[in-house]
Amino acid sequence: MGYIIVALLAMGVFLGFGYILVYGCLFIVWLISLFFDRDERRRSNEETERSTEMFRRMTEQTRAQNEEMRQRLEQLRAENQRKQEEIARSQNKNQ
Repeated sequence: MGYIIVALLAMGVFLGFGYILVYGCLFIVWLISLFFDRDERRRSNEETERSTEMFRRMTEQTRAQNEEMRQRLEQLRAENQRKQEEIARSQNKNQ
């Protein structure tokens, strides 16, 4: 009976050591993967920053072009309005 208890205790101890060994190795692998993922995350963040900056420049350029077009359109509208007023005045003079 005593041998059975000792055997069960030994089995529990070896099982505990097995869990400690397996999860210890998994923890070490996880730490190593974190170390290598850090470089990749940094590279990915840099690429995202470059992409964001490029998008920001393109947006600013588009806004500048849009503003130029808006000003040109206002000039053309004002010019068109003046021409219509001149045509209306010349028609009134002819009548």
